[in-house]
Order: sequence, then C-alpha cells, then structure tokens
Amino acid sequence: METKTITKKGCTKKPTAKEEIITEKKAPNDIKPNNLKIKKVKLTTLCKTCPFDVTMSSIESVVTKDNERAFSIYLDIKNISEKRIKVEFPLTSYLTTKGFEIDQDYWQIGFANHTNGILIKSGAYKRAGLFYLKNKLVKISIGDKLTIEATVNPQNVKYIVTLRCESIEPYLFTPISVEKEELPQAEISSSDKLRPAADWIAGQKKEITSLIERFELLEEKLGISFSGIYATAEKRCIDPVDYELCINFDIQSANGSPLEDSLSIRAVAYNEIGQSLGVNEEYVSSEDFIGFDSKSIQFWIDQPPTKIRLFPAK
Repeated sequence: METKTITKKGCTKKPTAKEEIITEKKAPNDIKPNNLKIKKVKLTTLCKTCPFDVTMSSIESVVTKDNERAFSIYLDIKNISEKRIKVEFPLTSYLTTKGFEIDQDYWQIGFANHTNGILIKSGAYKRAGLFYLKNKLVKISIGDKLTIEATVNPQNVKYIVTLRCESIEPYLFTPISVEKEELPQAEISSSDKLRPAADWIAGQKKEITSLIERFELLEEKLGISFSGIYATAEKRCIDPVDYELCINFDIQSANGSPLEDSLSIRAVAYNEIGQSLGVNEEYVSSEDFIGFDSKSIQFWIDQPPTKIRLFPAK
C-alpha cells in the first residue's frame, strides 16, 4: 500500500512527533472503496440470545502521550435487551492474517473501561477505545480478526465475539461468529474462603477481593469508577487479636475530566449476620484529582469479615 504523509499546511516533509499528521492511503488495485457492498451483520443473527451488539465506530492512527504510535480502535457496545445490563470483558486480542496473535495494550482514557464492567441502559450504547501499539500491530489488513470475550450479568453468560476486517478503505470490521458459554455460579476459591476465627493462623494474610461489593449505579452517578481492586486480611499476633484489612484500588473519572466535587471513598466491613465491624475512608480532592489516582484504605476489626462494601460518597 502506498502511503503519503503531509502536514496541515500541505507541505510534504518528514513529520515530527509533535505535529498532527494526516495520512492519505491509496487503496490496493483489488479494492474499490466506492463500490464496496459489505453487509453489516448484527450479533443477534449469529446468536439470538445475545443481549448486546458490537459495531466498529472508527479506527485512527494516533501518537500516545509517551510518544508511541498506535492504532486506536473504537467499538460501540449497545444494549439491545429490555433491561439494564452489566458487560465485563478483559483486554481484547487481535489475530493477523499471518497468524500473529497480539494482545491489546490498554484502554483509551475518557471512554468506557470495560475491564471492570460497564452498566448500559436498555437501548443505549457506550464506546470503548482499544489501543494497539504499532511496534506489534504494524498494519491492519483485510482478513485480520479481533476477538472480544464479554461476560454479561445478571445472565452470568460469556459471549466470545469475533470480528473480521472486511475493508481498509474505509476500515470496517464485521462480526463473523459468536460463541456462548454458560458460566457456573461464582465460587470463592479455597484461598478466599474466610473460615471462623479459630481457623485463622496468626500472621497469615489472605486475599479477600472476592468479598468486595461495589455500587456501580452510585459510581456512575458521581462520575467515577474503580479498577484494579485488591484486598487482603491478616490476623495479627497481638492481644486482643484483631484483623488488619487493606484495600488497594484505582479511581478514574468516567470521562477523563476532573471531578466537579470532592469525594470520600469508603470501605465498610461486615460479619456473617450483617453487622458492621468497621469503616474507613480516603478523601479525593476535586482540586488535585486530574482524572486518575490510586488509593489504599486500611483499618482493623475484631473478627474476620464476610463482606466489604466499597463506594463513593460526597
């Protein structure tokens, strides 16, 4: 493919990283963009029970803040069911026609971050920006495939969606397959099961991330979301015995912009009968917050927790 690079002023020269670049591409002889008639496929034609649809909005060549060149692939996830759903999926994967499988590098800030799940109202859609660095994904070719593994709640079903590149002038990916996988009821691993206090060993630290309960509607209302959550509990060798809780997490604004108001991020621990064992919070200043931050909440309780709520509050 022949590529010509020009600057905004129209003068041909070698571009610098700071210049905004416009790339003009000449389509191969076997592609006639104006005559392409590619039928758009909806996921429901491939899987009638799929509650969402995926369409490619656009693909752009960008330069990241670290001065790395990348493809930014924008996908629209639309809820076509009658109820609000939560869609969760990890970083996507890309398969070239030569068989080279590439993992997505990261999500674009300012759009939906699907790793931790997003809530979508019935009939609405949210957009995600997928970054693939060009040192791995050198170019996009017809026949390349993009795979998404999406888990939908409350259905507790995983859908593996594969899209194929059908055109590069303009870029167009369409769904070609959907695999449906029924997931078993969520089980807490043996390392996460918190047994009675008598079963704990002093100095032993256990991961309790599975006990975290979030309030996505409240996060959405206040314009933030949590990610990278990791929680532990440790029985300490002191008299009286207590348990040290540590909850680490990232916080980011929904649109990548600063907060309108300052917030408190609270963590509350409960026992097996729903009694509150302890609470602590971290303050997030609207003046200092620039769209992303990492926080840690620590506190001590007198018995092992069975549930921990993590939520924002004004």
